[in-house]
Amino acid sequence: MRVFEAKAGLIQDSSGALYGTTQAGGTKQEGVVFELKQSKGSWEETVLHSFLGGSDGSHPYSDLYMDPVTGVLYGATYDGGSKNCGVVFQLALSGQTWVETILFTLGGSSGCNPESGLREDASGNLYGTTLTGSEYGYGNVFMLSPTGGTWTQTVLHSFTGGSDGAYAGRLDLNSAGVLYGVTFSGGLHNDGTVFELTQSGGSWSETVIHNFSSSPDGSDPFGIRLDANTGFLYGTTEYGGTSNLGTVFRLTESGGVWSETVLHSFSGGSGDGALPEASPAENVDTTEIFGTTTEGGSKNVGTVFSVKP
Repeated sequence: MRVFEAKAGLIQDSSGALYGTTQAGGTKQEGVVFELKQSKGSWEETVLHSFLGGSDGSHPYSDLYMDPVTGVLYGATYDGGSKNCGVVFQLALSGQTWVETILFTLGGSSGCNPESGLREDASGNLYGTTLTGSEYGYGNVFMLSPTGGTWTQTVLHSFTGGSDGAYAGRLDLNSAGVLYGVTFSGGLHNDGTVFELTQSGGSWSETVIHNFSSSPDGSDPFGIRLDANTGFLYGTTEYGGTSNLGTVFRLTESGGVWSETVLHSFSGGSGDGALPEASPAENVDTTEIFGTTTEGGSKNVGTVFSVKP
């Protein structure tokens, strides 16, 4: 069985095992969830689930999320499901076997084509985004809540494609329950946004905290990470910057106002990299930021980079 096209990042459990997804490959060429464990100095791969392309979903683009208490894995597929708009799934270990459960099937007003991973709050609610679909066709931010063995979706915000953004990417969540995310497009300059969603009185409201303008600050952001220690937001843009090959940026809040700092503009070539599509690594801090690019490097197939603010 050939496994390939890993577009999502990896996560790690307390034992050091790594978990990830591939967009394609597997028994039906619809993608897999895999585990990597280190043994005697080498890494061994185990395929935990091969997607079949039907009701169980297909083509997972997104990162996985692991519940730190139960070890259950949560993820989403880009398409497949009964409406071919993707599913939100759970993988849980039963004995020695990982079993997939479909938590929710996307489509129509619930949104379509999730490209980004899920986040979980202290109450067990899951949060995610869709790239398309929902009320205006530009995707949404949603919450899935477990109730009596079933999961109920609530759409927290449907993007209009205007000043509020369009085509949502990855989310992050702080300890107070505030959600942070990016949109690839929309905003004042149609180059994407960083937004926050806050809850008050049972309703959610969106605030755009940064509008990208291509140069010098970037455009088409995909990833965002919250540094829980500092409250800084770190992210990448696929395009824009001084060479239109993407940026690494930081957002800092002071007195309710967010300010952006471009930490690096990619220039391509063997010594740098170009077009980052993934979020910075999970363990971001103020001393070093790690990530990947999809192009550039000595063979023009991407790089792993480090940026020191």
